[in-house]
Amino acid sequence: MSRKLLFIVSALILASCAKDYSKVIENPYYSWKTTSSLSLTLIEKTDSATVLSFDAQYIPHYWIRMAKETVLLAGGAEYALKGGEGIVPGEYLWMPDSGQASFKLFFEPVPGDVAKADMIEGQDSRAFNFYDIDLTGNKKKPSVKAPRRYPEVEFVSGQTTLTIDMSFLAGRLEPEINMWVNTMFPNEQLEFSGKPDADGKVTFSFWQNGPATAFFPDCIPLHLAAGETVSVSLEGSAWNGAPVWKGKYSDLYIPKRFGEFQINQEIATDAATGSEIMSILRKEYEDKVAAVRSSEMSAYEKGYILRSLRWQVCYMASSMTAMQRYFFKDAHGSLEGFVAPQYTSGDYEWMKELDLADPTLLLVEDGDLQMSSEAAGAIFGEEDNYITENLKAQPLMKKIIDGGTLSSEEILTAEGFRYPMFKDGIDHMAKVVEATFSKDIDSIKEAPKVSDSEVLDAILKSYSGKPVMVDIWATWCGPCRGAHKILEPLKDTDYKDVRFVYLTGPTSPRTKWLEMVPEIRGDHYYLTESQLNTVFNQLQSGGYPTYLIVGRDGKRVGKFIGYDADGIRSAIEKARK
Repeated sequence: MSRKLLFIVSALILASCAKDYSKVIENPYYSWKTTSSLSLTLIEKTDSATVLSFDAQYIPHYWIRMAKETVLLAGGAEYALKGGEGIVPGEYLWMPDSGQASFKLFFEPVPGDVAKADMIEGQDSRAFNFYDIDLTGNKKKPSVKAPRRYPEVEFVSGQTTLTIDMSFLAGRLEPEINMWVNTMFPNEQLEFSGKPDADGKVTFSFWQNGPATAFFPDCIPLHLAAGETVSVSLEGSAWNGAPVWKGKYSDLYIPKRFGEFQINQEIATDAATGSEIMSILRKEYEDKVAAVRSSEMSAYEKGYILRSLRWQVCYMASSMTAMQRYFFKDAHGSLEGFVAPQYTSGDYEWMKELDLADPTLLLVEDGDLQMSSEAAGAIFGEEDNYITENLKAQPLMKKIIDGGTLSSEEILTAEGFRYPMFKDGIDHMAKVVEATFSKDIDSIKEAPKVSDSEVLDAILKSYSGKPVMVDIWATWCGPCRGAHKILEPLKDTDYKDVRFVYLTGPTSPRTKWLEMVPEIRGDHYYLTESQLNTVFNQLQSGGYPTYLIVGRDGKRVGKFIGYDADGIRSAIEKARK
């Protein structure tokens, strides 16, 4: 073979072995991200730069910032951030009124044959990091296959266990995994968090009554059957919108056009009377149903969205007054002059044909379908279904949770339930409450026996001579719990000399409160509704969380509605003097 021919053949072989990756990649794959504020939308690869485009969504007039030290880690090498468009690395990007912005980051060029990269902005929990970014353009979202039929809903109870697999991040990140679960009975949201073990897995387990719905950040909800033991992989879940798992209801998926058929909650502002509101709601529902039925979606997708619309009607019919109250206060600054709309049984008449007690409605939206007693009475009358039985069971469960004992008549009611989950759930909770109330917790203090107006001062008097932070919180308050996680480690460092005093009241189920107290270091007081309302009035606050900082001399040096890290730190410095 001649030298010339050998050279040509060698060149062809080398060319065939080279990776010819895309130069422009839309909506590129990534296995994980540490932020819900940024979405990676585009990658452009040139000889002079690798350019990543982002959409940002955050609180209007609050800032985000990309560190100048941000790098791409790819193929064992590091590629530095050279600049930005729409953002200046190291400087604040203040979010506009819309709360949405877009920008580009320019990195040193990554070689064309490198298949993936990590974008690392920092190592703390608030860093904007993306892992396993696909640089090939070959990763495509998997197609979904509709289930043959909608699954039947089981109204049973059991211990549900989810093992979350994060092994794909081994050696690079050990993220704290957060999961929330909406439960219908009792009506509450459970919160879980934990870090992966040596195998990259974290396990959450809880008692479940009937179907429940689990949520992870940036993922569609997972509908869970009680008593399931399932494994869930979150690899690629934020990009794909869904984790990989297999359970009784895992074949269900949310149609792409789902967002087009959401009933506008602000319809409550367009009318004054109950009849007018219901008339508007009915028209909204019927118009959207007609649009779904005339669309070219598959039978499964139509069925899912039609179920969702019935779920929304159920929700709207039960919460319209609360919505009107919210929109009125938002528009006028207070509730002065607000008149709640009145509804007649005739206003609900049209809903009787919607089969709102269809159990499969629990497998759309947030899952935990609720209905007010007023709406249920008008729609179902004496009909016995899981919604009407739920309304009878909830007050019994609440009584148990608050440490009460069911009367003989209430016991007969519980034993007569046709759905096993209600009686089983009450029995299980009674055992939990008995075990919880038997614990002796030193941090729980008895509220002073004084008038309501003197309670706060009487509590503070016992901490004279020390800086005090009073935290008014509730077990169901997400921002409260988020602030607790921030403050706990600071009690050993920055705030070692500060006494933490926690106040809550009857909106926090006593059993849940007793479970949470040991994890929140400080002194805890469970006030009556009257006592807590008086404290709120004295502080001119009505929101959770509310903080009061008191100095060594007993003087109040700062009040905050919502957690303000810098403001609280500054007030504590004054309190120390």
